[in-house]
Amino acid sequence: AGELRSLTLESVDVQAGALILDPAWTKNRKPGLQPIPRPLVGKLIEFGKAEKAKPLYERHYGPRDARPKGIPENPLLFVPTQTARDLRKDLKAAGVPDVKPGEGRVDFHACRAAYVTFVMEAGATAKEGQTLARHATPELTMNVYAKARDERLWEVVEKVGETILQAQIVPYPCTRTPQRDRMKTLTP
Repeated sequence: AGELRSLTLESVDVQAGALILDPAWTKNRKPGLQPIPRPLVGKLIEFGKAEKAKPLYERHYGPRDARPKGIPENPLLFVPTQTARDLRKDLKAAGVPDVKPGEGRVDFHACRAAYVTFVMEAGATAKEGQTLARHATPELTMNVYAKARDERLWEVVEKVGETILQAQIVPYPCTRTPQRDRMKTLTP
């Protein structure tokens, strides 16, 4: 949350289509450039220029309240200090359960897992997914964050089936046989 809270309008790199991340707020304490979708760049610029986040902080924190560490003078986004509590309140207000049976809790970690899953489903390699998630290892990306969704598994199987049927490849049984070693493509 601190990383998001630290963003300003100057953090949005319009040319690169990315957020410039201050090393003081990144988990690995290294500067970062996080690519984001082009339409989001425009929306963030518009939101930042309207200075909508600053009044939210002023309303959320009274004159006697200590402002959370890391809020810039002109913040790009409003990020509450109790993000988990506020997310649960927002989900409840929207009528969305904060626990989905068989899938788990809807929280910030789930948002990261969904992002990584969507990145992988969009066709990213493991290294690209790792880089976009800014993880130290591909194992963390693939074994903790990326999820295999049942409906996607069926889609993948159907695509494989289309490929096999389109090429008219006859797959041989999985056991090794001389015939399997010489898999052939049938001609019509």
